[in-house]
Amino acid sequence: EQQTDFDDELKRFQQEQSKQYKMKKDTFKKSERN
Repeated sequence: EQQTDFDDELKRFQQEQSKQYKMKKDTFKKSERN
């Protein structure tokens, strides 16, 4: 039980991180263009 809970948390965390990373990258690209 515990293990799967941890895995789920980890996956969710990584998804959040990559989402934020993409957003930051996009914002950076946009600001670079200007």
